[in-house]
Amino acid sequence: MYLLVAAVASTTILTTSCEKDDDDPNAADAQTKASMDYSTAENSWKDIVAVNDESANENPGLGKNTIADGILGTCAEVSVDSSRNPKTMTITFTGNCTGNDGRIRFGKLNVQLYGKYHTKGSYAVITLDGYGVIVNGDSVKQEGKLTVKNMGTNTAGKQVFDLVVENHKVTFNTHSWTWNSTRSYEWTDGYNTPLIAIDNVWDITGSAVGVKSDNTTYSLTIVKPLNVAILCKWIRAGSINIQYNAGTTQTLDFGSGNCDNNATCSVGGKTYDFKMN
Repeated sequence: MYLLVAAVASTTILTTSCEKDDDDPNAADAQTKASMDYSTAENSWKDIVAVNDESANENPGLGKNTIADGILGTCAEVSVDSSRNPKTMTITFTGNCTGNDGRIRFGKLNVQLYGKYHTKGSYAVITLDGYGVIVNGDSVKQEGKLTVKNMGTNTAGKQVFDLVVENHKVTFNTHSWTWNSTRSYEWTDGYNTPLIAIDNVWDITGSAVGVKSDNTTYSLTIVKPLNVAILCKWIRAGSINIQYNAGTTQTLDFGSGNCDNNATCSVGGKTYDFKMN
């Protein structure tokens, strides 16, 4: 269940992030940085759920055996209490813990496990406890709760998981974003090789609503499914429409399948390039 939650963006920060001001280079730089911050939020749950799934896979009695590869580093500690109902799992990142994927994490993930991951109807509830990542040398702190439920296979024979994100808050140095989101994840590749993590790929659909720290509100809809892979740091394809309370609509396009950090932001009839974090 290596999944990526396509989290939501902020409102005003995204409204300005691709509105390039040709008369003010400093403002344009600030707006580009805002788009990069957004990409960090967009990828925030990829890490969380992937770490949760891998940790469960590596502990007997939770549905699968030890996997052949993964993202956790040796500094990550996983403890499981099987005497409880539901089972509980705690994933602890001591200090600034660098994983095999190069991502630096800190804090804890507290997980309640209801059934085995690969059984239809099973689900996990993940709560963040002082959790965050280091991005470009800065701490990006995260709060909230995520519920991941196994929905079985769809008509195409692909495994589907539904995710509900509640009160997810991402805090940067000077601002924060909070949102609630629902997502559906179609596991397009890698489901039949549960002991191999590196071949996992998903298509993500869904929507979200949120508020920025300045009380600006927004809603978000995935227009084209977001394509993500465990081996790629960034969203590889897909697009999102963001509607702001002021009536502005913004479109973020993540490309057509290449694993790179190139993306575009369109608003007001103009399109601008930006780099994902």
